[in-house]
Amino acid sequence: MTSSENTDEKTVGAWLVHHAQKLASVEGTGEFENITAAGKSIILLSSLAESESESTLDRPKVEAVATACKISKRFELPILLDILQKQKLIDVGKSGGISVIGITTESALMHGAKIFQDSGPSPSESAAIELAERSSSAPIRKSAASKLVSDTFKLTPLEANEFLDLSSASGLVDREGDGNDDDLFFNGNLFRRGEAGKAALILSSLTAAEGSKVKEIEERISKQGCAELDVVKSVLGDRLWGKLHAIGYFDLLKVENSKESVLYVSRPASFSKYGNSMIEDALDLAKAFSASLAYGMTRSEYGRGKISMINALMRKLIRKEWVGPATAIGQDYQILETRRVIELKHDSGSMYYMRLLKPEIGEIALAALTTGVASELAATKLSGASITKFEGPEQNRFAARKTQIKASKKETQDILDALRTGG
Repeated sequence: MTSSENTDEKTVGAWLVHHAQKLASVEGTGEFENITAAGKSIILLSSLAESESESTLDRPKVEAVATACKISKRFELPILLDILQKQKLIDVGKSGGISVIGITTESALMHGAKIFQDSGPSPSESAAIELAERSSSAPIRKSAASKLVSDTFKLTPLEANEFLDLSSASGLVDREGDGNDDDLFFNGNLFRRGEAGKAALILSSLTAAEGSKVKEIEERISKQGCAELDVVKSVLGDRLWGKLHAIGYFDLLKVENSKESVLYVSRPASFSKYGNSMIEDALDLAKAFSASLAYGMTRSEYGRGKISMINALMRKLIRKEWVGPATAIGQDYQILETRRVIELKHDSGSMYYMRLLKPEIGEIALAALTTGVASELAATKLSGASITKFEGPEQNRFAARKTQIKASKKETQDILDALRTGG
C-alpha cells in the first residue's frame, strides 16, 4: 500500500515539499532521496511557472530561479529539469532555456505526487508521508506509530523503530518524550486541521488570565491579518508566547532587509479553513506576500511608496496589471521576485513597476490582511530597504535546531539582475 492510497495527491505533494525542505538542513538522509527529488521538483516547477499562462525563461533566469530555491545549478538542476521534461511539464531548448505551461500551486503539488509514485518510493518513504499526515490530525504515541508503519508498510519492528528515530531526528515530525513508547509524535501543521476544536483544548488548559491574553491577540490578528512580535510578546509574555509558538499555535513570519528584521505573528486560521497541509507551500508564499505588504503598510515611508489603499492595489495586481512605479517595489518584494510570485519592470532610477504572476497567492494574501481569514479563498483557490529574506513558520519554529548562512548580497543581486526586465 502506498501513501497515495491513503492521502489525496495534493496533500502528498505538500508533504513532499515540507519533507524536502526539512531534509535539506540535515545529513545522512539518503534513505529519503525520492522524497527530496519529488519535493524539489515541485518547488522548482511552481517557481518557473506562471499561473494560467505559458512562460518561457532563458537559461540565466532558470539558473537564477534554481539558486533562489536553494537548488544546486550544477548538480541538482539538470536532474530536476530532466524529471520535469520526462513528465512533459516543460520543454528544454537547445540553449538551455525552458518553456512551461501554466501551472498553479495546486497542479504543481499533484504533478509532484505523480513524480514521487513513479520513482518507486521505498516503504519508509511512503511511511514518512503517512506518519506526517496522521500526526497533523492529532499527536500519536510511539507505540501506535510503530504499529501503523509496521502493519501498513510491512516494516519489521526494528525497521519501524529506526524509521521513527530517523524521521524525528530529520524534523519530518516532532517528538516529545523520554525516548520510550509513550513518546508523542506531532508536527507544525497540527493547528491547520480541526483548528477550532484543538484551539479550545489549548485554551482550556490555560489560566483565565492567560486565556484572556490569547484571545486579545487573536482578535488583533483577526482584524489585521498579523501583528508584530514585540506587540504580541508585550501582551502574552515570553513564557506563554514560547509555549504556544513551539506547538504551532501561532505562526511567526520574518522579513529582512539591510536595515532591520521584522517579525510578524499570524494564526494558521488566517490562511486556511480546513488546515489541510496540501496548501502548505502555497500558503508560505501567501504569507511571504502578506508580510511584505504589512511591512509596506506599517513601516515604509510615503515618499518611497507606502501602501495606503491595499484593496485597490491588490485588485489591480490580481487582474495581472502592472502597478507603480515606486522605489519600494524594487526593494520590498525581492524574495517574491526570486520565487516568481511577482515580476518587476524597471522605470527609471530606483523606480519599478510590478505585476503578479500567481493571482491565487495574491487573493489569499489580500484576504488575510483585510479580513484576517483567508479561509474560503484557501478552499476554493487552492484546495481545488530591500526585503531580501523571508522565513516561514516552520523555519522559525525550528530556528534553534540549525544554523543558517545568509545569502550574500552579490548572490541576491545576481538573481535579481537575471530576473528583472528592462533594466
